[in-house]
Amino acid sequence: AWFFPSPFIGLFKETVNQYGRYSETSTLMGKYQFAISGFILSGTILGLSTAAIHLMGKGGRYLKPAQIAIVVIFLFDVWFLNYKFISTVPWKDDPHIALSPAIEYIKKDKDLFRIFPMDKTPNNKWWGYFKIESIGGYVTVTDRFYQQYLENLDIGGNLVDLLNVKYLVLSKDDLGSDVNVGSMILGKYVVVFNEDPLSVVLLNTNFTPRVYPVHSAIIEKGADRIFNVLAHPRFNHREAVVIEEEPPQPGLSISPVTSAASKVVMTRYTNDNINIKAEMSENGFLVLSEKYYPGWKAYLDGKETKIYKANYVLRAVYLPKGPHNVEFVFDPWPIKVGVLVSLLTLLFLIGAVVWRVRKKNVI
Repeated sequence: AWFFPSPFIGLFKETVNQYGRYSETSTLMGKYQFAISGFILSGTILGLSTAAIHLMGKGGRYLKPAQIAIVVIFLFDVWFLNYKFISTVPWKDDPHIALSPAIEYIKKDKDLFRIFPMDKTPNNKWWGYFKIESIGGYVTVTDRFYQQYLENLDIGGNLVDLLNVKYLVLSKDDLGSDVNVGSMILGKYVVVFNEDPLSVVLLNTNFTPRVYPVHSAIIEKGADRIFNVLAHPRFNHREAVVIEEEPPQPGLSISPVTSAASKVVMTRYTNDNINIKAEMSENGFLVLSEKYYPGWKAYLDGKETKIYKANYVLRAVYLPKGPHNVEFVFDPWPIKVGVLVSLLTLLFLIGAVVWRVRKKNVI
């Protein structure tokens, strides 16, 4: 696999590329070499650990050196994994978590929103440290659908509004240091903070709330066709949602009822549980500005209901006219399998210990 990578790369090419941002051969080769070197390192650590444990079992003069070897292997393993991520710079001097005037300004807003950082901040984790949500995410590899959405993003169009982006952060080098608070940019952004030496904060006056109702739906399939609809100047994202399946009730595409006639309130928001109260004046959809992702389930008034893929990357559930309680729960089956395997392993270990003790007592 190390000396003849071509057949192996061909075997895994589609699997590797569909999750990443790029698909160039050089990048794919880099991922492949990283995986192989990691496998070799893991195998080496596993082999040395097994040998040390075997020597510990022999006891006698092997016991002390084997114990020392186990500690050394463990420390090396932990160090090798963490030295790339753990900073040894004092907290106050670390640029990745330095508090800037722009952050102080944005943190004063207690609303539920996201930002779009286009300045020279270190990375998205910098914002995450201060619990400010960024559309860039906090991982280096994102899912394919969301990456396609970001690649089609235009700060002057509807796509950025649909992601609940309330603030746009630009570099003063790009925007100019003489821009005044209150100035309008691109027709929908107003400068609200200009006291940071490096960045300017703009308010998106057309941003979409994290959750909102609509009474009109557009059925469209295919990424290109969907993005054409979403980016169209006449598409009103506050009044309609683009879904890829027929809704359970016909006629939503021509509903004259405005979204302002219905009310939704988010009562709970955590990483794996979201509760919403809705009062629908007419049949429609509840659109949640969160990624459509496997493992999420939705419950309408206590009964599980279908989650529609909305606006290519978001979630929506169909709501009939009237009051409703909606709950989104992250409940993926791999976690259940992992918990089951862990419990079975624990029971096996307990049984093995009991059996060993009983056998020793009998002897």
